[in-house]
Amino acid sequence: MQSESDATRLEGISFLENQVDENYFHWKKNSRFLYDLLVTRTLLWPSLSIEWLSVVEKSNEKPIDKYRLLLGTHAAEGFPNYLQLADIDLPDAERTSLDPVKHYNEELGELGGYSPQHPCRFQLIQRIMHNGDVNRARHMPQNPNIIASFSSCGEVYVFDRTKYTSMPAEDFCPNVHLQGHEAEGFGVSWNRQCNGKLLTAANDSKVLEWDLQAFSQSSNVLFPVSSYHNRAIAVNDVEYNPFHENLYIAAGDDGSALLCDNRTPSAVLQSAQLPSSVYSVRHNPHIASLFALGTESTLQLRDYRKLQVPLLDTESMVAENKPLSSKEVSPLATPFGATSMSWSWSSPSALVSACRDLCYVWNFESDNPLVFVHAGHRGLINDVDFSPFDSKCIASVADDNELHIWKPSVSL
Repeated sequence: MQSESDATRLEGISFLENQVDENYFHWKKNSRFLYDLLVTRTLLWPSLSIEWLSVVEKSNEKPIDKYRLLLGTHAAEGFPNYLQLADIDLPDAERTSLDPVKHYNEELGELGGYSPQHPCRFQLIQRIMHNGDVNRARHMPQNPNIIASFSSCGEVYVFDRTKYTSMPAEDFCPNVHLQGHEAEGFGVSWNRQCNGKLLTAANDSKVLEWDLQAFSQSSNVLFPVSSYHNRAIAVNDVEYNPFHENLYIAAGDDGSALLCDNRTPSAVLQSAQLPSSVYSVRHNPHIASLFALGTESTLQLRDYRKLQVPLLDTESMVAENKPLSSKEVSPLATPFGATSMSWSWSSPSALVSACRDLCYVWNFESDNPLVFVHAGHRGLINDVDFSPFDSKCIASVADDNELHIWKPSVSL
């Protein structure tokens, strides 16, 4: 027999589910006015990772560009997982503009690529068998065919996608097996200054550095060249400074942000402390000393030269009633956490962050830095990434199995 407390709890869950569905319906209905481009695709399994590859193919005959996306799978127990690559055709922003009247699809609620002149084709072009969920996958900046992935099994792998067929083989066979971690993790960062160097961070409290130049064809196993151990505290994320081959930031589950130098015995040069677990760290690709930190409740900007004091803290701004946006923002948009982030490659002041089921687009040069809220996902957002080729285009993936590619309207 169902107790009164159980019935009340179920009624509460039902109310929240209906509220989410209603909010999604209103978002879908108004999406033509909110976006200059909106493409949604339902994947077979959720992806925990999304990244635009640094390759684009332009068409001379049609006003479209072909982009490539790196995805993974988070499959149900008993089903295989894959590292996935997909091609998507999007309208060329310089050669065409989308009209909400002509190019809006009423049935799908999408804007972009729904006419013979503006095709928007999404196709999985390659699947590579993977051991466990793909927690995070990132391609080497110097060679987009080389991909590193962190598995839910606690293993790190490197794949050369040119060595695999488009259809997955039945056997799992990575090109390089990186051995050293004892637990799963999400931190994967390639070195932009030094070809083949890689950082990984995991729940075993380790930050490991790898050098693929030391890889030998006689064995597919590679061991780390350096290691940092963070006092039995899980390391949630790690990233190299894009301007320096030896500096990196490690984000700790204890709220620490550690500035490290792999040339020093202790590794840690300085540290900053946040009130809760830091889940993401991203360096600004234009300003060498600037980086962002994200927790479930706040987004902070910090500078190497004054590490302990944040330049901006969204949680403090909310507490002090400082304006974040000149527009009315739904109460669902608070708190302004950042469990995933990506800086714009074309603007040093633009960043997209994600927390729970919302994405936020920021312009930190503005007095009201929050410029847009993407509310189209109905599950927790796992990862978000700015396109390196289009200053406004963003990709996001969530637990609702959805891949969204979107550009906020310039009229907003």
